Amino acid sequence: MTTNSPPSSIASSSHLMRFVEQPQSEWIVRSRPAHLRCIAINAQRIRVKCNSNWLNDERIYLERIADPASNEPSIRVNVEIQRAELDAWFADLGEFACQCWAFSEEKSNEEENEDLDSEEEEEDEEDDREENERKTKTQIQLKDSKQSIIRSDIARIRLAYPIYKLKRIFWLMGHK
Repeated sequence: MTTNSPPSSIASSSHLMRFVEQPQSEWIVRSRPAHLRCIAINAQRIRVKCNSNWLNDERIYLERIADPASNEPSIRVNVEIQRAELDAWFADLGEFACQCWAFSEEKSNEEENEDLDSEEEEEDEEDDREENERKTKTQIQLKDSKQSIIRSDIARIRLAYPIYKLKRIFWLMGHK
């Protein structure tokens, strides 16, 4: 995932996460790829899912910005969808649809957010006991954390066919 400048602050629990820009449906014309873009406010992460498959994060260009209207921390995501992906997909299943998913996590137990690895270890038996305690604290921290997830609208990616190919398709189907 490619990133650019972090936001000035992390999303606070008093601000709701929401999409301010939804991905738009697009046509792929010739070899020009489609570009999906979405922006979420107060999100810590955005991922893109196309046809029930998560896209590899390395393909996603992610930019952390401040929303111009509210000055809240935001994430803008851009991803390219290539014609070859649609050609492969259409050969099997037909429609190609993508959706942005925004994730936010807030901790409800602030005491558990401290660095658990900072304790000194004295004896072997004590080390084992501390390790067990640390595992327990980590589990409590994970239990007490609350993750919010929102999904964007669905964007459909379609191939634009030249008119002569469409006429041939209709002719083959018996339409004139």
